Order: sequence, then C-alpha cells, then structure tokens
Amino acid sequence: MDAFPPPSDTLSALEAIADATLLFDNHAHPFHLPNPKTHLPRLRALLTEAAPPHPSSTLAFYRSLRDIYRLLAAESPPSSSSSTRDTSSIGYPNEAPPQVAHPHAPDTQSETETIVEETRARIGVWPLAERCFSAAGIAAVLLDDGLHVPRGVRAVSLEEVTTRLNIPVAKRVLRIEKEAELALADVIRENEYQAWSRAPREPPSHTGTEKRPRNAMRARQFRAALTARLCPLPEGVVALKSIAAYRGGLDLDLEGGDEELEEALAGVRGERIEDRVIVACVVRMGLEVARQYKVPLQIHCGFGDTDLDLGRANPVLLKSVVERYPDVDIVLLHAAWPYTREAAHMAAVHPGVYLDLGLAIPLLSVRGMFRAVDAALEIAPVAKLLYSSDAHSAPDVFYLAARWGRRVIAAAVAAAVTSGDLDLSEAKSAIRMILAENAVRLYRLPVTV
Repeated sequence: MDAFPPPSDTLSALEAIADATLLFDNHAHPFHLPNPKTHLPRLRALLTEAAPPHPSSTLAFYRSLRDIYRLLAAESPPSSSSSTRDTSSIGYPNEAPPQVAHPHAPDTQSETETIVEETRARIGVWPLAERCFSAAGIAAVLLDDGLHVPRGVRAVSLEEVTTRLNIPVAKRVLRIEKEAELALADVIRENEYQAWSRAPREPPSHTGTEKRPRNAMRARQFRAALTARLCPLPEGVVALKSIAAYRGGLDLDLEGGDEELEEALAGVRGERIEDRVIVACVVRMGLEVARQYKVPLQIHCGFGDTDLDLGRANPVLLKSVVERYPDVDIVLLHAAWPYTREAAHMAAVHPGVYLDLGLAIPLLSVRGMFRAVDAALEIAPVAKLLYSSDAHSAPDVFYLAARWGRRVIAAAVAAAVTSGDLDLSEAKSAIRMILAENAVRLYRLPVTV
C-alpha cells in the first residue's frame, strides 16, 4: 500500500495511542539562542537540506507553514504596513491561514510566511520553544551538539532543555569526526605546525619509489589525543555519531594500519578531516569505544546537505563494518532515505542494527513520509525502529516532527492492521515501541513514556 489510508475506526484508535505516548527523540540538535543583533533562522531554512536560496515551494514547506501558523495563531502580530490583510482577527489555533493562489518564486515570501516570520521574531526563541516543546510531548531527547554554531548565537544547553522546557531527560550524542578534528588541532598545536609538517620519512626503498614514514609519530599522537577525548565518555554522553557519509562515504576500509594513517596525516591541511584513511581510523576508534562503553553508534545514512555524495551514503556499504563489530549497536539515521528498504533489510538481518526514521519525517511529503515508514515495516522488526526529529537551529521542527511522526507512524501501522499483518493490540504496542519504548531499551535510560 503506498497511499495514505483513509480515516477509519482503527486509524482513529491508533492515533489516540500515538497522541498519548510521550516521545523519545533519539536524534536531534540543540536549537540556537540568538542575541539581540541576530535572528531566528527562517522556517524555510529548517525544512530543506538545500543551500540558499532555500526553496519555498516544497510540499513539506507548504504543510509546515500552515502547521506553525496554527500553532502560533494566538500569538499573531497586528497588521503591518507590509501586508494589507487585517491580522487582528487571528487568534484561534484551528483558523485556516491565508490561501496562496499559486506557488511563489524562491526569493519571494507569501502572506502566510510573512505573518509566521513576523510572529516568530516578535515572540522570541524561548516562548517559541516553550510552545513547540509543550505541543510536541517529548519525554527524552538526545542532542548531537557537533553542528556548527554561527557567530552571534549559542546552542541551548542540556540543563536549559530539562529545566526551562521541562523535558525529563536530555543527553548528548558525541560526534566522533568533530572530536577527531579537535584532537588533531591539539596535536598540531602542541608540536607546532612546521615541526608536524617536517616529520621525517624514509628514503625510497630498493624495490620501489614509494616513500614510507620512518616512524608513526603522527599516527600515535593522533590516536592518543582522540582516545583522550573519547575515553572516558564525557558527562552526559549516551551515544556516539559518525558523519563518515559526508567525509568520503560509507565504503570504509577499516583494515588500514599506521603507515597509511601516517601518510594521510602528513597531508592534512586545514581543520576539516576529509581523507578517507583518517575517517576510517576515526570510525574504527569510535566503534571500539562504543563497544567498550556499551553505547550505540549512530551513523548518517541517505540524504543530506549539498556536500554529500548520495551514492556513497547507502547503508549497504556498511555491511563489512557491521559484520566486523556484531556486538556494537548501530543506528542507521534518517530512514536512510531513499535507501529505506536497504536499511530495513540490514536491521532485519543484523542483530545490532536499528533504523531511525528522523529527517524523512518531516522533510518529505505526507505520502512520502508514509511510504518511508511503510517500507521500513515491510521487513524491519518493529523493535528496531526509532523515532527522531533531527531538529536543529530553531525549535519549530521539534513540533513538526512530533506532529507528523505520530500521525504517519499511526497510519502505517493502521495499514498493517488492514492488511492482516497486525491485530489491533499488536498495533497499539508497535506504536508505543517505535515512538519511545525501543529507544528507552536501546539507550538504557530511565524514561517514563
């Protein structure tokens, strides 16, 4: 079935279960707290992986704009000189927003978007966050704080999430490539850059012209520095994360030794680690640490920003990694879309592989989100599927993902009841598992859902 199911008693019953279940958001990022001279990111920037100018005619953006409009309706601003519409009557959460007669160009702003952005700017980030998180119904959230934070803003802290937003549990996800870059910068600084660059090499051998390192000074120091950053796990860390898909792809060779690593480190220029040999070393060390401390490793799979080679983000490329570390729990992020079926198969055949559904929810169309969850359920065990928002930068997507995550997961499970795969009792259990219980078990956290 690839169509969103029509309303039914079964769907209504399962939506009620979803609405009553507090969410375990197993992968998100801190939102940012602007200062008086900076502004909230525009909603259109939160609902695309594209580079600017951000598109404003995707189905996800049209839908999300209406959702945020309704959420903020009671906080709408008075009529402004930039709009001829009298907004003073706006004040009811279910009121329909102004209609857009035709898709607008990427560099223009509809009347609805103008109202939403003016309201977001006027009320500020904390009232916006309080409204979004209250409506989302979140019991726990895991935050990867390795994303770049622009100048002039700071990322919300775990303490602020728990105390100010009343989220019972908020923990960190540690991005290993970020830690590797910090470790490498420390080592180069300690050695002084010129000394690092001039580390000795052997002369050519009699059997070839390849130069090889006299010793593995760089490799040893880099490994030691990264180990010091990862072990013991920093306070609050309950999972590791890799973005190897962005750094050359998931076809990783974990067999490389110190000679290859030494050569790769000798060629490092700048702060960003992109050499595939170094990335493979970092992932291997991350897997070892995950095994030692019994925490999951989340891995970016599938679609992402413009610097991603989508063909190299297919989770099937991780087969050798998964087989080498069968005792490490690995979470394939973002429904691995458009490779959702491949990821679901891996979750089905490898005991330690789980499939996260975030980013696909809410960035796809409604039918697209439904198809992604439906495809995952074709073969993946229900106990291996995880909810997340992948929200970042601003609070809005925490709410949007929660709203559509509940609805789409309930719809896909309802379709499984209609087709005879599940009975109603099993379906209710499946919804609770996907939205929260699976993550509670995987991350071993005391969360009441």
